[in-house]
Amino acid sequence: MYNHKTNLLRTLLFILLLPMLSVAHAQDETWRLNLKDADIRAFVTQVADITGYSFVVDPRVKGKVTVLSSAPMNKNEIYDLFLAVLNVHGFTAIPGEEVIKVIQQVDAKQSAEILDRFDVTPSEQLITRVIQIDNANALELVPILRPLVAKYGHLAGVAAANALIVSDHSSNIQRIEQIVRELDSPSKYEVEVIQLEEAWVGDMVKLLQELAPDELRSSGGDAATRKYSLTADERSNRLILRGDETFREKMRGLIRQLDQPSATGGTTKVIRLRHADAKSLTEILKGVMGEVVRESSGGSGSSAGGGSPAGGGRSGNFTVFADEGLECSGGSR
Repeated sequence: MYNHKTNLLRTLLFILLLPMLSVAHAQDETWRLNLKDADIRAFVTQVADITGYSFVVDPRVKGKVTVLSSAPMNKNEIYDLFLAVLNVHGFTAIPGEEVIKVIQQVDAKQSAEILDRFDVTPSEQLITRVIQIDNANALELVPILRPLVAKYGHLAGVAAANALIVSDHSSNIQRIEQIVRELDSPSKYEVEVIQLEEAWVGDMVKLLQELAPDELRSSGGDAATRKYSLTADERSNRLILRGDETFREKMRGLIRQLDQPSATGGTTKVIRLRHADAKSLTEILKGVMGEVVRESSGGSGSSAGGGSPAGGGRSGNFTVFADEGLECSGGSR
């Protein structure tokens, strides 16, 4: 009686384990593919027998293939090899719900893939993926990444979502995602204050905006969200920089070259006249100082910016301007 129950339990246990043993056997089973100048449709048929997948082949898929595998491969490796061979010949396989379509690569972008049948997406499988961009501008990344995408693939930026849409082989998309992660890392935007020794901060800002228009263009959006900014602190004659290290290093170099003593070593001073007329007084000074006096009835920019000495040689190192439009006095700079 005891032996009968034991045998019965063993039989039931074997029946329960049989499906699991079959799966393990299927996973461990390997094949070698050695084809020389074989019809590509015969190759598809052989892969269908090994993998158990059903294929529908586009009538335009034609040609001969040569496949040589020295090492045994399991089912997943066979299918990855199959995709690689198709790729070499300009074809691809797009999995659907019931069947896998073997089509030309140029038509792959218009076909939706369903990858549920795979435990791990084959590296040679053509797929479409959306890559979200967190810090960088997705549209600016498109020309950088486009050379990395297969010629039959697809790459586009979506401005509204700040994302990229990529169609390519799974392995290449992983490579592109890695590059995107490196490019999308937040930059270290820091604030730096630079004290000017010789130049006037107002003039320096204008010069830097002309020398670095790409970073400091006035149409760069709201100052709070702009990546790079340059602010003049006129009270202390200091410049306030905001940007990454590359930008700030560039600005420091330009400022060092521009923050130099003037050729004459002089200063500019604005003097407010309480009673006399500026133009009339200039005429009087002409007679006293000679040709070094130059008359200017232009805007306030002439008196504020200073100028080079007008003729007269080395007998005088100063110039006087009459600015009739200036109503208030300034201090020395």
